[in-house]
Amino acid sequence: MNKPAAGNFGTSLAQAFALCMLALALLTGTAHAAPGQPEMVAIGFPATSEATISLTTLRAIFGMVQRKWPDGTPVKVFVLADGTVDHRQFSKGVLRVFPHQLRHAWERGVLSGNSAYPEQLASAQEMLRRVASTPGAIGYLRASEVDETVRVIRVEIVPAFTIPTQSARASAPASRQAKPVRAERATADPAQIRCAQPGEQLLAPAGLLTR
Repeated sequence: MNKPAAGNFGTSLAQAFALCMLALALLTGTAHAAPGQPEMVAIGFPATSEATISLTTLRAIFGMVQRKWPDGTPVKVFVLADGTVDHRQFSKGVLRVFPHQLRHAWERGVLSGNSAYPEQLASAQEMLRRVASTPGAIGYLRASEVDETVRVIRVEIVPAFTIPTQSARASAPASRQAKPVRAERATADPAQIRCAQPGEQLLAPAGLLTR
């Protein structure tokens, strides 16, 4: 049986570690969009292979951890300035993180040498033009500003599950205690790997655990 190449194994571990660091940075708080703010959508190059991606994957992409699309095309991330209304609304309303958390994730990646900053654009008009003309590109716009030159990427939020604390498990009646879930198969996609803490509510990556 062929053994996996040491270089590939090391790369996968580095990506998994970087994603865990991103998860820890983003789990310090959860943001929500304020009522009355413009609706924001993720947009991609018109020939992008994915029309729907999970919130976990979208966070990994905008956190500069996942650097390729499933078909192998390099991801090119475009953002607006941190202080703009559209960036704040996309971060809180779509990614569900605060802008400063996203900035912190970028800085950690750059300082560790595992990633780079996304390219910052000056306006929504430039965002539309650059995403439309750059293979592998992803960015965001107000839904009212999107046209046929880009692809709107739908974000799928998978059902949440809770990892109970040890005390909660001990106090629960035997008839109500959940059967342990055994990890029989782990995904090979580093973007699906999450760091969990007792009592933490997570977005469960589809296919990560099977009974």
